[in-house]
Amino acid sequence: MTLFNLYDRRDRGKALALAKEMKGAKPNEEGWALSLSYEEQMISAERQLSSGNAKGALDLLTEVHLPSFADHAQLDMLRARAAETTGDVAKAYEGLLKIFASEPTDDLQAAITSYGQKLGKTPKQMPLVRTANHSDVPGHHGLGGENAVVDFHGRPPPGWKGLPERRGADFVLIWICVRG
Repeated sequence: MTLFNLYDRRDRGKALALAKEMKGAKPNEEGWALSLSYEEQMISAERQLSSGNAKGALDLLTEVHLPSFADHAQLDMLRARAAETTGDVAKAYEGLLKIFASEPTDDLQAAITSYGQKLGKTPKQMPLVRTANHSDVPGHHGLGGENAVVDFHGRPPPGWKGLPERRGADFVLIWICVRG
């Protein structure tokens, strides 16, 4: 994770200051100009949400473009929050669910669970969230039955044959484990 991404998660003012400084130091690098624009738009969208203009925030967030090195998690979460504030909880839930399927994180899981509960969904109706922590299936470490998929965050339980998920920079490989 880059310093910019860390600041983006914890302190937008610092992220904005870093982007301004780096844009000045490296004016020919488009990534820092995009980072500066991104932080300005995120701060503006947060202000609009705080002042009750969720529709304006959502419209602004649809126009945001990220540099290649930036983590899009904060943008996705803010878009979902804006959608929820406009009354479209289903849009917030479905948008984050699509992202969670390819890039699961604890923050996304918590947000999806919260939005799912607001929609009246039970844990069993949220399969990707269920696969991530199995809290609703005592004794099972996957989708159940004789064969199971290794979850996103853990390792296969003792007695299973196969390998846990391996991550690389450009791919995610999930091994299927069979009880031995």
